[in-house]
Amino acid sequence: SHMSDATFASCLFVGNESPNGGGLCLNHAGYDLEVRQCTFYGNSATQGGGIIASNSASVAVENTIIAFGTSGTAVA
Repeated sequence: SHMSDATFASCLFVGNESPNGGGLCLNHAGYDLEVRQCTFYGNSATQGGGIIASNSASVAVENTIIAFGTSGTAVA
């Protein structure tokens, strides 16, 4: 079975602001992140208001709400 490098479970990300990934930004090559049963609400960023992963990082999102963020994309 696959193991992630980090897991967020039953978390609340509200009202955060950043140039990239207002709620959550993963920018490390080869890292895996799991996000389960979380809520991203009202986060803002230029790109990825809710979640952004770059540089070959991967994010698995399960049973998660991403709402009312402001950016060009909610998940990038």
